[in-house]
Amino acid sequence: MLMRCHRSKLSVWAVLCVLVLCWLYIFPVYRLRSDKEIVDEVLRLGQVWQRNQTDIDLFRKLLSECCDPRRMFAVTKENSPMGKVLWYDGEFYHSHTVNNETYSLFVQKQEMAPAL
Repeated sequence: MLMRCHRSKLSVWAVLCVLVLCWLYIFPVYRLRSDKEIVDEVLRLGQVWQRNQTDIDLFRKLLSECCDPRRMFAVTKENSPMGKVLWYDGEFYHSHTVNNETYSLFVQKQEMAPAL
């Protein structure tokens, strides 16, 4: 005589989920690499980073010509008057117009840092 099992959609799905979770536990899709594997990969690349002073000097020159970083590095009351529109870095559609509330948060004057 055949035994009749209680058939329920919930129990079938529960068993299937348990099997899938066990499978993923035994055979993970993504695993973190060990320290030895990372070191071996770096050594395989073989190229050592070296400082490129020519490019550093060129970048500093271009930055000083376009942006005047000594004066415009930080937002101050001197370089951001009331009504000025400040654009967020990397955002094309988001900006902030300086008003009474935000203007009072700015520092009065920026201290000049020594030249490098």
